[in-house]
Amino acid sequence: MVINAGAAAVRDVVSGPDLTDVIHAFNQAIRHEFYLGAALSSLTVFSALGMGWVRVARKKDQKKPSADSADAEVAKQEAKSDA
Repeated sequence: MVINAGAAAVRDVVSGPDLTDVIHAFNQAIRHEFYLGAALSSLTVFSALGMGWVRVARKKDQKKPSADSADAEVAKQEAKSDA
């Protein structure tokens, strides 16, 4: 009943002495979810720091392969397979 009502309509569904218990339980559940999110995000930061740094940039003397050279290589491969 409370789950279907949602957080905004809890006061309409629950009244009296149970209302404080329901609000307390809802507050505690939300607080635990925020703790979980904070713990997991800090865990990802620390695990990323432990991975190390790897440079992925190309050196200046290495040339980027062009599409023309790749097409020429494929044509050579096809010619060899046809022969």
